[in-house]
Amino acid sequence: MMEGLKEKAMDENTVFIFISDHQSRGKNAAYEGCRVPMFVWWGDRIPPGTRIDEICANIDVSSTLVDMAGGQVSPGNPQDGMSFLPVILGKGKGDFRQALLLELGFSRSVVTKKYKYMANRPPESIALRMQEEEKEYNATGRRRRIDWAGSSNPHLPEPGIWFCADRDFPNYFDQDQLYDLEKYWFEQENILDTPEGQKVLPGLKMQLKDLMKDMEYPFGEFTP
Repeated sequence: MMEGLKEKAMDENTVFIFISDHQSRGKNAAYEGCRVPMFVWWGDRIPPGTRIDEICANIDVSSTLVDMAGGQVSPGNPQDGMSFLPVILGKGKGDFRQALLLELGFSRSVVTKKYKYMANRPPESIALRMQEEEKEYNATGRRRRIDWAGSSNPHLPEPGIWFCADRDFPNYFDQDQLYDLEKYWFEQENILDTPEGQKVLPGLKMQLKDLMKDMEYPFGEFTP
C-alpha cells in the first residue's frame, strides 16, 4: 500500500491509523481487553519512534482526522471523542485526558493511567437471575453462564461466561472492582477493600459519575 502511494506521489498527503478492536482476553467485558496498540503515520509530520502513553480511545479517531484535515467538528454533529493531534505532535502531553469511560452491558469502568474502578449495576431482573445461578453454582459446582449484561452463554455444552471471562478474571462476579493497572495489568487482584483501595475509591467514583453526567439512562447511584 505504501509503495503504491509513493508511486502516485500521494504518500506525503496520506494518514495511516492502525488500531485493533480488542484483545482476545477480556472480550465482551470492561476489562483491559479494551487496551490495544495503535500507530499513526503521517509522513515527516510525526517523528519516527515517537511513543505516547496518553489515554486515547477509538472514539477519538474521527475528531483527530477532522483536525488533521484542518476542519472543525460541526456543532450539530457532536463527537464523543477528542482530537489527539496535539499529543502526537508533542504539544499536549499530560493534558489530553485524565480518565476514560468504558461501557459494556451493565458494567461501567473509569480508567486512569494507574487505576481502574468497575461498577456492575444490572437491573433487578438480571440481578435475581444471577443470584439464582450463584446458588446453583454453590450447590452443584456448575459454572455460571449469565454475565453482567444479562446474556447467557449460548454455546452449550460449553460452560461459563462468554469468552471465559470468569476464568480469566477471578473477581468477575464482584459488583465493585478496583485494580492497580501499574502493578496488576492482568486484573487478578481486586484491591477495593485494601487501605490503598479505600483511599482512592471516592475519587474514582466521582470521576465515573462525572463521565456519566450527560447519559440519558440510569445507572445505579452514578446517575440522577
